Amino acid sequence: MTYVLGLSVICLIMFPISRRKQYFVPIMALVVGFVVNSFRVALMAVLANAQNMEAFKYWHEGEGSLVFGMISVMVFGVFYWLLLRLEDTSSPETEEA
Repeated sequence: MTYVLGLSVICLIMFPISRRKQYFVPIMALVVGFVVNSFRVALMAVLANAQNMEAFKYWHEGEGSLVFGMISVMVFGVFYWLLLRLEDTSSPETEEA
């Protein structure tokens, strides 16, 4: 969650959006991080219940935990990209001579 929250701050600095939407971005980053990590925790609970400790360690400590971090970043990236596109379509276009 904190990783995606930090990413949201970096995105707001590098790709600024309107002030009203800026408050929504960190909240959405926390929600995305929480929801994606909830799926990981649920998967680990199922694996622990099935006594599959090798798979549990993979998803808890190993490279499997990084997969869910990557999914969080990708979901947040798509959200911010759509927000930027929405920002571009709602702002008046300037004509160049």
